[in-house]
Amino acid sequence: MMRDARRVVILILVIAVVLNGAAVLALHQKSLADAYRTATSHQPERFTELYFNDPDMLPRQLVAGKAATFSFSIANREAQDFTYYYQVAFEGPELRIVQPVQTVSLHSAQARTEQAIIPAQAAGKHIRVTVRIINKDQAIAFRAVAS
Repeated sequence: MMRDARRVVILILVIAVVLNGAAVLALHQKSLADAYRTATSHQPERFTELYFNDPDMLPRQLVAGKAATFSFSIANREAQDFTYYYQVAFEGPELRIVQPVQTVSLHSAQARTEQAIIPAQAAGKHIRVTVRIINKDQAIAFRAVAS
């Protein structure tokens, strides 16, 4: 009799654990399915490239009163079309020039080279030139000195 009662109690506990597990699984089925889908499907890496085209040719010596140019590229690796908002700034101890925000729309896997001009009023000074993609929180910079 005692053995039968123990078996019934054990059977009830096993059923309770199984039902509890099934309930938890049912509640988390969507998140488990999402986790499985993410783990087993290829998701492209999404990023943006921002770089100076020829770092050795950046205008590091600036002649007073003479504008200088440089180029940089933005490459869309976001796996979708993307519109970038960028801004170029020239800053130094005696100067702060921030150019208006520019817009570049790129298709997936497309890259574009942009030209920027260091204005004449910035030339002849010690400055830091910064290109910032505002909506990606990315920036590149270089320093230039008066010659």
